[in-house]
Order: sequence, then structure tokens, then C-alpha cells
Amino acid sequence: MSQLPKPPYPGLPAGVKDRTFPIVLTVVVVLLVLCAGGGSAAAFLVRPSQDDKVSAAGAPPSPAPTPVPAEPAAPAPAPTVKIVAPTTLGGRVKVQERGLQATADMLKGRISGPTDTSSVSAVYGKPGTKNQVLMAASAGPDALPFQEVQITLTIFGMDTVGVVNPSTGSLGGNATCANTVVAGQKAAVCVWADEGSLGLVVFLAKSATAVAAEFPKLRAEIEKKA
Repeated sequence: MSQLPKPPYPGLPAGVKDRTFPIVLTVVVVLLVLCAGGGSAAAFLVRPSQDDKVSAAGAPPSPAPTPVPAEPAAPAPAPTVKIVAPTTLGGRVKVQERGLQATADMLKGRISGPTDTSSVSAVYGKPGTKNQVLMAASAGPDALPFQEVQITLTIFGMDTVGVVNPSTGSLGGNATCANTVVAGQKAAVCVWADEGSLGLVVFLAKSATAVAAEFPKLRAEIEKKA
């Protein structure tokens, strides 16, 4: 056998290394790995990571947002209460009778308070008959209608025997009718109180049971809500 020539080989300049052989060797190794490993090698190359599996399976659902409670509705404003001394009351005409008017004015002064916005008093019905009434009322804030009625009854020393609780109708509040004495004669007085007014109607020569049904109508003529 003939001996191979010693380097440098013909055709290659001295001092320059041949890079072809390492490149070819690398390609051959890769091909052998692919052929030997087959599908396993390919699967390894495309196998998803654990993180990819979690992502593919779907991340756990986000918790539902906590519902924000709605703002509480603002309380409805209290109705505006207006009191008047009508020209007629239950069909009775307003009259100027000095003695009874002084009594009505006294009643108005007793039920009026420093926070009241208005107050009225009047006398109705033909003098000398048993069909006369006196009224007095004041408009102003009142947080304790029931107590106001009881206090008013006590102030005027009204008899608690035969007390009647008349209807308050759409005006609400609290109302009581009781027997008393006014201007030296027997009478029935009906007192009402609600969140915006306090008033009373005195029926001369009548009893509480006799006037309880009429009282709500008279109150509705005196007190107006808007």
C-alpha cells in the first residue's frame, strides 16, 4: 500500500483547517438519532411542557366579582302640612262671637310651640244653638303624635271615661275624642296629631261618641297635605 502524503494535503493552504468534516459528521449524527428514535424523538421535539398542559386544560375560572350593594334609597320627604280656618266647617258658617273666639284663641295658644310655622283658630255655627264648634290648630314638626294627643287631653283636664278613637283616614297620625267642659257647658273635644300638625275641634253640647264619625271630615277641611 502506498503511504498517504503527510500534511499539508495538496489543494489546502498550509495553516488552514478543513471545516467540512465536522459539519458533515454533525449532520450524520442528527440523522442517526432521528432514525433510531423514530416517533419518540419527534414526539419529544413537539411534546408540550407541563405549563402548556395546564394552559391547554384551561386555567381555573376566575372567582365571580363580589356584587356591590346598591345605594339605599333616600327616604321620602315628609309631606308639607298646611292648616287653614275655612269659611265653613262641616256646613257651619264661621262666626265672630267674642266669648267663644277668646276661648278658641286660648286653645290655639296652648297647643302652639316655638317651632310651629303657623296656627289658626275659629268658631263656627249659629250662636245660641247646639250646633256650634270651636277649632284650633298649629303646623310644625312633631315626632311623637300619640304623646301629643295624650298631653293635650291632660292639659285640658278631659274626662277619660268614654274616650273614642276616631278614624284618621288618609291624613294618618293619631286622634282621640273625649268628653270635657268648655265655657261652662258639656262638650266633646277631638284632638289629632301627626308629623306636621296638632289640632282640636270642640263640639259644644255633644258627646265624644256622637261626634267621632264627623270629626275626620272636619279635620280634612282644616289640615291639607301636599
